[in-house]
Amino acid sequence: MKRKGISPLIAAVLLIAFTISVGGIFAEWSGELATSSTNDNSEAQQKILDCTSMSIEIVEIKQDYANNDLNVTLRSSNGAVGNVSVRAFPSLAAGYVDMSSAGQVEIVSLNVPDQQDSIQAISQDCNIEVSEDLR
Repeated sequence: MKRKGISPLIAAVLLIAFTISVGGIFAEWSGELATSSTNDNSEAQQKILDCTSMSIEIVEIKQDYANNDLNVTLRSSNGAVGNVSVRAFPSLAAGYVDMSSAGQVEIVSLNVPDQQDSIQAISQDCNIEVSEDLR
């Protein structure tokens, strides 16, 4: 039984052709990947730059001890700060408000059991934080 295989020269040519075709496919895909990654990074950088000029201000805090109510008035500046979480400490009572326009004023009401030490407001979209001590 004599078996014949392909010659080493033909095997080398086939191996080189296969390597070149895989390299061509990878080159096409990697170009698209680089373009997509660059666009994603540009959008993220623009959002960060937009958020650096924005701020949240605690305008007024009213605490009604008889009804266990705490009303916090917030104002956004220089842009839409998005969803804002307001927390009272130490009770951890929380409220949420959407501040989707610049200069918007919103009142957040929290039900708290007693006098609180501080208030914290954090924008979920821009990671902007402001806090105020109540004592």
